[in-house]
Amino acid sequence: MHLLKISNLGLSFLLELCALFVSGYWGLTLKVDRPLKFMFGLSMPIVLMILWGILCAPSSVYRLSGFKLIALKVLIFGGITLLLVSMDYPKQAVIFAVLVVINLLVSSYFKTL
Repeated sequence: MHLLKISNLGLSFLLELCALFVSGYWGLTLKVDRPLKFMFGLSMPIVLMILWGILCAPSSVYRLSGFKLIALKVLIFGGITLLLVSMDYPKQAVIFAVLVVINLLVSSYFKTL
């Protein structure tokens, strides 16, 4: 069971990194002028990092708990899934969404949300 808990924490970290990458990639692939592409490509991951660092990070003073934390994570990861679909990556979106659901279920079982 300890191996499953540690593996799930690693999966959490990888999902967060994927979220940052996908949000930046989405911004850089928008069909807008080049300055706007760079603005969205850089600002989306930064906004996600700030939001996650303030409200979701385990050592944050303002960390949410319980339903609010789960709802925010579902909202963030659901948005990333929608970004993948909007970029025409439906298979990757399904894989990402399934991994998020598994991660959240295992995290709630071990109380490591």
